[in-house]
Amino acid sequence: MSQARVVQREMFKRGDRVFKEGDKGEKAYLIEKGKIAIVKQSPQGPIVVASIGDKAIFGEMALIDGSSRMATAVAAEDTICIILNARTLADKLRALPQKLRFAFENMVEYVRKTLPFDSRQKAGATAETAQDARIRLILPTPLDLSTMKWEDPFMKALFEMICEYTRRRLPPNAPATPPVVPKPPEDPLTY
Repeated sequence: MSQARVVQREMFKRGDRVFKEGDKGEKAYLIEKGKIAIVKQSPQGPIVVASIGDKAIFGEMALIDGSSRMATAVAAEDTICIILNARTLADKLRALPQKLRFAFENMVEYVRKTLPFDSRQKAGATAETAQDARIRLILPTPLDLSTMKWEDPFMKALFEMICEYTRRRLPPNAPATPPVVPKPPEDPLTY
């Protein structure tokens, strides 16, 4: 399948609803230009929980794990988004080099099954688990990420976001003896 597909874009005027909390997630979005407000319903009414702008990705978890939308997304200003549907995402994931696909799939599984470390601490957990140690071996460092050359801005944003979600779930301090992480290749790969 050719990677030279036409990129699908959608324009949202200020105030347009992109999707509603509880909707089935069939698309993810990369903001090319503009701002989106992420809004949750509460007993007191709608609450803006995040405001995101250029190069941010949203709506991705519903595609990755098939869950319904956890919040409503509304254009805070005129916004242009690159659209990614589930089939295209699956194609793009299959096209990743095996090592990256392995890392992505393991980080997604970890994110789905693991609470952020601060939430685990509130429940009494204080130590790094075996799953935490295992994911540290897979998680690219910020330096590794900065040396990767991506042809696809959506996959770059998605991969970096999953890395960030993973980091938030890890205990803040690395183990006393950090795991040995292989060096990046001499010639950075293009993904």
